[in-house]
Amino acid sequence: MANERRRATRQDMRWKGLMLDTSGAILGRCMMVNVSATGARLIVSAPTELPDNLVLVLAKNGEVRRLCEVTWRREKSIGVRFTRPASVEEDELSYVDEALARISPGH
Repeated sequence: MANERRRATRQDMRWKGLMLDTSGAILGRCMMVNVSATGARLIVSAPTELPDNLVLVLAKNGEVRRLCEVTWRREKSIGVRFTRPASVEEDELSYVDEALARISPGH
């Protein structure tokens, strides 16, 4: 087994998310495949096209958000470090709600 260098234990999962740039524009969807208190691994379609800092939205109502710094990039995934919880403002929430409704299956 490889020597674990992470500070926090990771938990495997499959959770859909939405990535925004720091101004709130949609970057695309992702799948969080593992997470810890300090970061996560995300499956994404174009890792090299993502900025170094982004907001990860993990709830359809936009309440669960994390400001992230990309720490590594691979062919179809990225590693992110949570830098701090992203602020949630009412106008941002309504924008995210509308965006999620547009890209959710069945809408």
